Amino acid sequence: MADNILRMPAPRGTTLDSGTARACTELLAQTIWHLDKQIERAEELLGADRAHLFLRAIDAHVVDKLDGRLELQGRQS
Repeated sequence: MADNILRMPAPRGTTLDSGTARACTELLAQTIWHLDKQIERAEELLGADRAHLFLRAIDAHVVDKLDGRLELQGRQS
């Protein structure tokens, strides 16, 4: 699955060493795999319409967490 992950350009001045990049790619691949399993389970339990709401809730949660961390980083800089 890691081969299917697109490489996104990093912001200027941001680079990861090859070991960290590989670890992040593997973590992302594992996260996607787990999400796929949870989506399948949600569809079985809730149906497609409610599974869509489930995914929207996950998306909102991730965005909130990342926004909070970015805001905290900005204050610490």
